[in-house]
Amino acid sequence: MANVYEAGMQKTLDGTIDLDAGSVKALLIETGGAFAATDATVTAVLTGGDEFDADSGYARQTLASPAVSIAAGKVKFTSNNVAFTNVDSADTAIAMLIYWDSGGGDGTCIPLCWCDGADEVFTDNNLKTLTYNCPADGWMYRSNA
Repeated sequence: MANVYEAGMQKTLDGTIDLDAGSVKALLIETGGAFAATDATVTAVLTGGDEFDADSGYARQTLASPAVSIAAGKVKFTSNNVAFTNVDSADTAIAMLIYWDSGGGDGTCIPLCWCDGADEVFTDNNLKTLTYNCPADGWMYRSNA
């Protein structure tokens, strides 16, 4: 499971964030930065780390088919795998940040979870696709076990 941000959990529990409503997105952290549970905005997260540059065609992704479900005693948040295309082959992601897009810029967007690791698949023209596979237990979950 990914590391979960306090502000994201609070805003989800108080009903501000609807995880399966389509405004949940992801971005890639290239260098620097580390998870800090108290980071309350995407701007705060990016203060310590650098997002990938858009010069090669990289773009933030909207999570496809987001869902909240209950299975095997866990409430979990899942989506389709997240693929970032046209990433410069020299770049490596240290993390993917999943966040709620408020529509008002990074200073009002709420971080939900920090996901380490990526499967890198090279494509043609010296660019690659970085894919984060949604874990079986979801991007984040809550269990009473």
